Amino acid sequence: MTVRSRRLAVLQAIPHLTRVDRRLLTLFWHLAERWGRVTPDGVLLPLTLSHRMLGQLVGARRPTVSTALGALTRAGEVSRALDGTWLLTGSPVGTPVAQVSTFVPPRRAMLQSKRQVALH
Repeated sequence: MTVRSRRLAVLQAIPHLTRVDRRLLTLFWHLAERWGRVTPDGVLLPLTLSHRMLGQLVGARRPTVSTALGALTRAGEVSRALDGTWLLTGSPVGTPVAQVSTFVPPRRAMLQSKRQVALH
């Protein structure tokens, strides 16, 4: 039951991501964890999801999904086969990025300096 709850929580969180391309990648990798097959070219997602259906799953309109998928295709993250299946060729979403840690300390330092000013 815990696995099912986690999957549902991920699906509910995806529409709250700010960028549609990130929503789509997160959805694709989430689905690939269960149904994906590793191939020499990438991870094959044997689901024929239309742009309209993807829009419903990520909380976006079809034209926005089409635009985001075009950008992801040009970036080499995703491609669609002639049979409608999807091939994930980029890195999985959620992989830690070295640059993320550089953004956290300045924010904390700024908050600490504001607190010190407020105390004086």
